[in-house]
Amino acid sequence: MQESDERPETVFARRMREVRDDSAVSQAALAAVMAAAGGPRLDSTAITRMERGTRAIRLCEAVAVARALNVPLGDMLRPAPPLTERVAQAGKAAHEARLREAEATAERGWAEDRHHQLRDLLEHHRMLERVGISPDELVTLDELGLEPGKSYSMAELGDAMQAFARREAEDESEASDGDSAPR
Repeated sequence: MQESDERPETVFARRMREVRDDSAVSQAALAAVMAAAGGPRLDSTAITRMERGTRAIRLCEAVAVARALNVPLGDMLRPAPPLTERVAQAGKAAHEARLREAEATAERGWAEDRHHQLRDLLEHHRMLERVGISPDELVTLDELGLEPGKSYSMAELGDAMQAFARREAEDESEASDGDSAPR
């Protein structure tokens, strides 16, 4: 598990400080996170003495430190990778985080667009019901007297749908009058 001749306690203490410093976590914050997670209750001076190697580290403390720093316990017993490798890993992690953020932003944008489309569809459905057109009927822009490719306000669409509904009602009225005429 260990790649050097150093004692595991020495490697762990050095890695504890490196990881804590790299994560910008104070000794007091580390102690608080450990306690909040149900681990051993230590103060910042105990953390200092552990990092300096002047205080023995119990196994339960080592496990709690690794968990609090979000690092596998085995990694805490290996010397840190060279700085160039750590920088490359940090760059890769930052890139992956930016990708996840971009994906989340795209998904949020899609969801917002879909929400607006569904809201507009519901408003069109309600407008059709108000003017007496069944939403199940397929009505072309031509039948509404509108030009394809042109933008229309909701008021213009409403007026066109009302005019269409009046024409349909008149056509039905004429058809029913024609059905009742003697043959």
